[in-house]
Formats: sequence, structure tokens, C-alpha cells
Amino acid sequence: MASCSVCLQAICLFFLANALSSTVIARVSEQPSERLDQSQTGRSTTFHVPLTGIWQSFTPSLAGNLTRLEVLLGQAKPGDGCKTYDGTLAIYSGAGKFTEPYFARPNLLLQQYVEATSCRCTSVDCVVWQEFHLERPISVISDKLYSFFLSSPKRYRHTSFRVGLAVADIYTRGSSHFSAPGYDFTFKTFVDGARANVQLDEHSTPAIFTSHSNVSNDQASRVYTTAILASSICFGVAIAILVIFLVRRRNRRGERVFASSKSSPFSEDTSGWWANLDAAIEMPQPQPCWNVPPSHQTTNKRPYNQRGRPPVSPPKHTVLYLDFDEPESPS
Repeated sequence: MASCSVCLQAICLFFLANALSSTVIARVSEQPSERLDQSQTGRSTTFHVPLTGIWQSFTPSLAGNLTRLEVLLGQAKPGDGCKTYDGTLAIYSGAGKFTEPYFARPNLLLQQYVEATSCRCTSVDCVVWQEFHLERPISVISDKLYSFFLSSPKRYRHTSFRVGLAVADIYTRGSSHFSAPGYDFTFKTFVDGARANVQLDEHSTPAIFTSHSNVSNDQASRVYTTAILASSICFGVAIAILVIFLVRRRNRRGERVFASSKSSPFSEDTSGWWANLDAAIEMPQPQPCWNVPPSHQTTNKRPYNQRGRPPVSPPKHTVLYLDFDEPESPS
């Protein structure tokens, strides 16, 4: 019973490990794998964010969900303390106009309040990469034009905030609110669940995993490998315990059969009893009744088996001895 209990516990542990590993793998697989899609990282100068805000258009190379946006943005001049930008972020389909209103209301896909968190000042300015996560992912189609809009600051209205700007027309898959061509703000877009479009021009950014995504994938791979290894070990232990239990059970069954065969009247311990029985039923030659050979004398002693019990009494045989008178010789 103890071996059976251990075997059942091992099997339960195996299924528990499988369920745990499946849960861990499912949770890891649910983690988003963001991919860098469009980026314009060139910075020739910085531009002051006006009261009317700024916009920049972009054309995705990946079809998926737009989840994150990064913009090179910060305080214009280092001063007392470090102030961060807060304002309105909006995503539109299509490009905007060069005068207000920049976009038509039906083209609005998302509008939310955002607040920058990074503030690192140098001797020139405090313009650094700011990360804005979308409250609701926006489904984007490859090779279709979209735009993002940033309003003027809300909290620090009297503080000048500047955004990185390239003036050499580095990014050809979009434009900005400047009427003159060749001006693009510094930004990055990230797409989740992306499906790459193989028809990319020479100016598009190749779809690569970000460092955050690489770390998540490496962790997912390690967790998956550990879960599979643990599940395999538990399965091997369960199988080994099950085999040991079956072997012991078979051996015990064989011992019971062997012990029962020893207690039977056909075992070697009762061989003397059978010998006496053979001797008793053997018919002797006619002998005088006063001269009975010792070999024909019976005994009342019976052998005992290992349990101290006499075997089943053999059937009693009556031996009849006849006395014949010798014939008289003729005179």
C-alpha cells in the first residue's frame, strides 16, 4: 500500500507540474512582442512646441497594432529643477494640413493625456527620448499613412519645450506640419503582433525586435526550457516508481504462491508420509502370521508440516495376512 501511495503521489506531482508549466508558458506567450517599425532618429536641431501643437506623419511597414510611440522631447533650457512635458497625444489616419485645424474629426483614431517621465539635462537642453504607451492599441495597415499629434504643454504652459528635428529630409515615408518639405520630427513607432511587408523601400526601417522584446523572448525561452525539463523529470520519476511498484507486486505474488505450495500435502516435507503409505499398501508375499517381517510393521507416527499441523490422514488400509498350511509330502 505504501508503494501504491507513493506512485499515486508521483503521478499527481507530474500532472501538477504539467499544469504549472502550461500556465507559465501561456502567460509568457501572452506577453506582447513589440517590434520597432518606423523611426527617424536624425537630429539637426530642436523646435519649440507652439500653442497649436505639432504633427508628424508616418507610413508603417508592418501590419499590426500600434502600441507605443517615442519622441525626442524635453525642456528647452536647464533651469532650477527639471520639468517634464504633459499634454495631449492623438493618432489620426492620413496626413494633416499645414494650417489649423490640422485634421478632420472623422480621422481621429485615439486621443489621450500623456506625461513624460524622463528628464536629463545637459549644458544645452533637456531634450531626451520620451516614451508614450497608447491606452488602446491602434490597428495599422502596412503602407498606409498615419499621423501623431502633440499639443502644447498643459501644466507648465510658460515653460518652453522642444522636440528634435531633422532638416535634411532623412525620412521619406512621412512629413510634418511645416509647409516646406524636408522637415521631420524625431520619433519611433512600435507595433505588436506585426506581420512584415516584404516590399520595403530603401528608406524604411527594417522590422527588428527591440531590446525590451529581446529580453522578454530570452526569458520566455528560459522559462519554457525549464518547464519542459521539470515536466520530463517528473514524468521519468513517475514511470520509475510505477515500474518498481509493479515489480514488487509481482515478486510478492510469486512469494505467496511459493509459500502456499510448500504447505500443500505434495511438498517435500510430507515425502515420508507418502513413503509410509506406499509401504502400507504394498501386498506382501504370504508369510506365516507368527513370522511378520519388520518392514511390514506399521507405525502410528505421522510427519508434521511447517505450521505444526498434521497433514490430512491418509486412507486406512487393512492388510490381510493369510496362513497356509504347507502340504504334506507324500510318504
